[in-house]
Parts: sequence; structure tokens; C-alpha cells
Amino acid sequence: MEPMPRFVVVASPAVLTGMAAAAPRTSLLSVNWSGGPPAAADAGICHPLYAPILTAARETLPKQSPFSHLQMGCGSDTVKSTRLVLAVLLSTVVPVAADDAGAFAQFRAWIVGCDNMRVCRLYGFRDGTTMDGLALRIDRAAERDAVPVVTFEDDKDIVASGTLGIAADGREIARLTPGRGLRVDRRRLVVEDRPARDAILAALRRMQVLQVQWSNRATVLGTVSLDGAPAALLFADDRQRRVGTVTALVNPGTRPAAAVPEVPARLTPLSTATAPFRDPPRVVPRGLEEMVARDSVCELATRTLTADDIALYRLGDRTLLVGVRCWRAAYNTGTAWYIAREGGAVERAPILVPFTIRSAADSPSNQHNPAHILTNSEYDGTTRTLTHFHKGRGVGDCGMSAMWRWDGMRFQTVSASYMPACRHLGFADWMVLYRSP
Repeated sequence: MEPMPRFVVVASPAVLTGMAAAAPRTSLLSVNWSGGPPAAADAGICHPLYAPILTAARETLPKQSPFSHLQMGCGSDTVKSTRLVLAVLLSTVVPVAADDAGAFAQFRAWIVGCDNMRVCRLYGFRDGTTMDGLALRIDRAAERDAVPVVTFEDDKDIVASGTLGIAADGREIARLTPGRGLRVDRRRLVVEDRPARDAILAALRRMQVLQVQWSNRATVLGTVSLDGAPAALLFADDRQRRVGTVTALVNPGTRPAAAVPEVPARLTPLSTATAPFRDPPRVVPRGLEEMVARDSVCELATRTLTADDIALYRLGDRTLLVGVRCWRAAYNTGTAWYIAREGGAVERAPILVPFTIRSAADSPSNQHNPAHILTNSEYDGTTRTLTHFHKGRGVGDCGMSAMWRWDGMRFQTVSASYMPACRHLGFADWMVLYRSP
């Protein structure tokens, strides 16, 4: 399996403050801000449970970012840099620090993703490196009164055999009967019994492992590690603006549910109408070679381009979209996209998204690629859409998928989904990072 590209997630001050309230007070974590919100100063308690979210990663941020000059230390593992981010290095994108930007993070055995509409999905696995076998999935909508949906999910079909016992650290916390509080749906066990659901959510906050077993089976169906679960739940609480409210999954506060902001208004759908354009010229646009040469990760950056090396599409009477093959791997191919205007300079395609696509894992440099270099990318002139699908492995059941639509000036985001766990999941089970009408 090819390695996934990197992904960096920024932890907000609210997450730090929530961690301070939720973590056991074992040893002091020093968090010093210069240029950040004063309220976030000294916010945090050091505890191994939250080590992933305290991973320091040297990553350049905009100079105006409140995270630009962060110093943090946890015991003897103090890391100092002029530009540090609370980060998890995983996959393909870097969310920007916008209120409702999509975001993804991993906390040991748990992953969590939330989209621009503040809908969140979490997965917990048996450990932090193995993502097959039984998993625990939690879905929660953004509405103030949204109830978490708790689902056990296997990577193969589940056959019920008696009643289902759920234990936390060896102590049974729920027993469910299929059809009575437990819905069996092929590879999924949906917990519909409210007391059982609440018991599971409570266990995530303070226990170490869940064990699931049918009464008529000698062997367990599977186990789910809870290492990192509180941090993942807290991340979702923060993205949904629930920290400090009675609706929070971690350390519920006293603020009422009404304090949770309303669901963001959906954006106006982008028009798909397009007028017929004349065929693009079969020539290399002037200035393209110089622009490609700046993208040193591209295989064609050091030789003369021909018309056979590029794909040309009309975006308007005087505007061309140009695709140039950039790199090739076993099951992923990178394409660099440019805009060429008649009488004007060639520029990198303006792909505006709430995160930066970085198809770096299988490029020659294995470094940060610009946002205009996409994987397995195609352009559809009828719908004016540009697609990206970076496969985590050959069968394409994991990776990164995104789509943009040309609005006459730039490519606006239509959708984006991510799934680092290669466990034969369909796109509907991936983590949505951005959605539009």
C-alpha cells in the first residue's frame, strides 16, 4: 500500500481549554502564547491521554495566525519553535483556521472528521496502527439537540448469535438483543437502546478498552481501544461549538443547548450552465514551460513540452485550462493544472478550498506540493468540474476524494471526503470534510 500524504490539523484554543478541564491533573503543561488570545494562556494539563494533540510539528502558518509563535512543553519533552502547530501528521490536507472549515485529526486509536456544516464522524479501532476488524463509529449532526449515533462496524458481514454483550475494561455495561435496541445491518450493529448508547459514550471518557461478544459464541466479536477517544470526542465538541454546554460529549458544562450556534446556512449552489466554446488550440501555450519548470516535483519540468504532453480545455472564449502530467506511481498519477489566458501570463489554476490538497506521498520529492497538483484528476467540460482522487491503495477503498467547479474566476469547492482506514468502506462511510448543496 502506498503511504498516505501528510495532513496537519490545528487545535483551537477551545480544545486546549477543554483539555485542561477534562484531563486528570497529573503534571503541568506549559502553553505560552505570544500574539494569540490572552484567554488561551497557560491552558492545559499534561496527560498521556492527550499526547497526540500535543504533537509539535514544524509547519509554516500565515504570519497573522495566533498559532505562529507557540511554545509548548510536556515534562521533559519540551519542543520550542517560532512556528509550531498542534498537529497530527497523517494525510492529504491542511485545514485553514476558519470557523467552519473541514477538519480531520487522529488521536492514537481514534480518528475524527468534521465538515464545513459541522457534521462529525469518529472511528475507534483496536489499536493505533491496525484499522481492520471491529471498529466503533460515532456520528453526530450539528443541530443543538442532535443525538450521537453509535455503531459497531466490522470489515466483514456480521451474523447475530444470541444477545450482544458489551464490556468496558472487563465489566459488562450493556446487553442487547437484535431487533430490540440493536439493529443488525450487514457489517454494522447500530445501538438504538438509549441507556446502552449512553453507557458506551460514558465508557469512552474514562475506560481503556471495549469488548463485544455474542452470547452464543466462545470467541469475542472484537475489541476497540479507547486510547485517544476522549481527545477525539473533545475535538468534535470543539468543531460543533459544544464545549462548555450541556450537549458536550466530554466534560459537559452548564451552558444551555441554546448556546450551541445554529447550523451554518448552506451555500448557494454553483451554476452548472455552460455555453459551447470552440475547440482549444493544439499548441503549447506561451509561458507554460516556464511555469511548469517552477514546479520541480513534475517529471516534465526539465524538458521541452509538446502538444502530446498536455490536455487543453476551454473555460471561456479567452481562457484555457491546461493539464500537465506531473508524476506517476503504482495507482496514482499527479496532474498539474494551469490557467492560460489569451494575451496574458500562464498561472497556476486557482483552486480555492477550505483546505490545501497536498498530493505529496508518491511524488518524486515527497514534499509539499502546491494545491494545483492533483491526483488521478480529470476535468469535465459539461459540468465544469475538476476532480481529485488520491488512492490509499489500489482498490480505492481509502484515500482522499474532492471536486471543484469553475465559477468563471476560480474553482470553488463542491465536495471533499477523506478516509485513512483501508477497510473496504464505500464513499458513504468516508469522512466528509466539505459539502455543498
